[in-house]
Amino acid sequence: MPPKPELLGVATLNEKGQIVIPAEARAKLKLSSGDKLLVFTDRRKGLILAKAEDIERMTKEITDHIAEWQAQIKKVNEK
Repeated sequence: MPPKPELLGVATLNEKGQIVIPAEARAKLKLSSGDKLLVFTDRRKGLILAKAEDIERMTKEITDHIAEWQAQIKKVNEK
């Protein structure tokens, strides 16, 4: 079962369209000034922010697994 979402504070959008990520969220997620965040939408129901380096690491892990699976499938198909 995936972890339950956790409310880490409230962010307010200012007149320039900027938000401040609450201190509790920055601390818990180890966010620092200058970190790059990717912004995703969930079919217009909300925003999802993720550290670019975390997404990069995750996609590399997935790619590595896919390569392993493809090699295993190839072996099975050769038999």
